Amino acid sequence: MNKIEQKSVFNMFHDGTIVQFFESTKKISIEIEIEYLAELINQNFKYFICELINCKEIYFKFWEDNNNTVNDLEILKKYELDILEAEEIDDKIVVKCLSNINTGGNLYIKTESIKVYDQDKQEISFSKLAEVSHQYWNKI
Repeated sequence: MNKIEQKSVFNMFHDGTIVQFFESTKKISIEIEIEYLAELINQNFKYFICELINCKEIYFKFWEDNNNTVNDLEILKKYELDILEAEEIDDKIVVKCLSNINTGGNLYIKTESIKVYDQDKQEISFSKLAEVSHQYWNKI
């Protein structure tokens, strides 16, 4: 998945909340609770999993304290980051988030690719996710 698609994935998860991070060899998985989209896949679903493949960097900086960088995933999951929007800056995806601590900040991600899975761990293609997202936004 190229950087434009990576950015778009996080923009499609607008208003979703990052509730969990999981780390394993060469990948980091992020659980994003976003019921309004997940239930369009299955009415019982509440979240998606984004798997960051060959993730080189992931860290968070609060807007009000740009000198403080948080890269501990156990601490990050406590922030309950609400996704606002994403952009690409300097070969990284920068996800603007609100937080339950302070006002919010930016989550910086540099990864080779992203795979998206539904709650049953079935991979969702970029085009399917885009279709579901458009379906939701066109009905409201």
